[in-house]
Amino acid sequence: MLKSKKNLYKLIVVVILIVVIAFALVRCADEQENKEVLSQGSNNLEQSKGESPLQDNADKQNDSVISVEAKEVAQGTLATYVNIVGEARPYREVELVSKLSEIVDKVNIQVGDIVDKGDILVELNRDDQEITVKEKEGVLAATEADLQDALNGSRKEKILQCKADVESAKSDLEVAQNNYDRYKELYDQKYISKQTFEEYANKLTSSRSSYESKLQALKMAEDGSTVEEIKSLRAQVTQAEAGLSSAKLDLSRTSIKAPISGVISNLNIEIGEMTNTSSSILTISQLNKIKIKAYVSQRIVNKLKAGDSVVVYFSAIDDSFIAKIQSISPVADEIKKSFPVEIVVANPEQIIKAGMYAEIKLKTNQVADHLVVPQSAILEENGENYVYIVNNNKAKKLRVATGIASEDQIVILTGLQEGDQLIITGAEYLKDGSRINLVGQGDKQ
Repeated sequence: MLKSKKNLYKLIVVVILIVVIAFALVRCADEQENKEVLSQGSNNLEQSKGESPLQDNADKQNDSVISVEAKEVAQGTLATYVNIVGEARPYREVELVSKLSEIVDKVNIQVGDIVDKGDILVELNRDDQEITVKEKEGVLAATEADLQDALNGSRKEKILQCKADVESAKSDLEVAQNNYDRYKELYDQKYISKQTFEEYANKLTSSRSSYESKLQALKMAEDGSTVEEIKSLRAQVTQAEAGLSSAKLDLSRTSIKAPISGVISNLNIEIGEMTNTSSSILTISQLNKIKIKAYVSQRIVNKLKAGDSVVVYFSAIDDSFIAKIQSISPVADEIKKSFPVEIVVANPEQIIKAGMYAEIKLKTNQVADHLVVPQSAILEENGENYVYIVNNNKAKKLRVATGIASEDQIVILTGLQEGDQLIITGAEYLKDGSRINLVGQGDKQ
């Protein structure tokens, strides 16, 4: 029984070994088959690559024909550009400062409000200014009345008053004269001091001056005003008018108005605060147009002029605009060592904000009515430029002189003629006289 079990175990082991060996053989066969398939696919891929019309002409230089593409040469216009950066600023910006030191009664705006020229933005207390205006009106009325009296001649009442003043002054003079005579006699007899005598002498002198002045006033009243007096009164009226105008101006300054149309970009005042004549209370920015400040090098500054059109791109809003150069400074900035340029762009919807950065494309040169060809067609040999053209199914090598160039095009000055079939693809595999196969015809310039 024990021997039978051992034989059974041996049989199981043998079967397992056979299965393992068989599995290994099958796997090896699959891997070999995969390698053959990959090898065949690679060969097929290499064969398919060789079927392009413009295949590797380096491998066909020993062949009789080389495939190329050509384009007809034509006249055109070519411009060169330079890119600079700048910053958007308000086209115009005004900081308002109060002309008066007064308490703020009303603030009619807030930051972001759009205002029109003449709108009342801030109102100050006006009590003091109204009082001053009334006072100045009274002064003017009085001086005008005096002038009118002088022009019309003295009134009868004034003459009577002058006569009464003369009689009163005459009476005072007589009293002063009598006192002087009496005290002089006492002084001569040494009964009074010199100081007491001089007091009465001075009173006599004063009374005499007053009497003479009253006589002169009466004479002027009876004779009428002189030319000089009327001239003086006119000057007083003018001065009073100026005082009233100044008072009215201060009154008007209690209403602070917008000097330009724009947007309130800054507000530094609140109701109840006292204005300061040296500090800004608000700022108005004009944003319907934007001014861009940029700098250009000395290499290109003379290639630009005011009025030139430029393309401005703002990455912040992902949009481009046509703008114009407004001014070019003839003096370089001392720090940047470049020339300031101001560019203006219309901004009717105000989507361009002050402070946004702009990429500016400036045209630095342009030629028209010249032969313009792709740069890829130009080859170089021994420091000279040359091209190939189609000539009776052969490549003809021509030396050319070139002008200005852009990223992908270049101007031909000499060497080509309008209508020539210029080889633009495959030229690097050619030599003068190579037989060619024209497989593509590019668009006309």
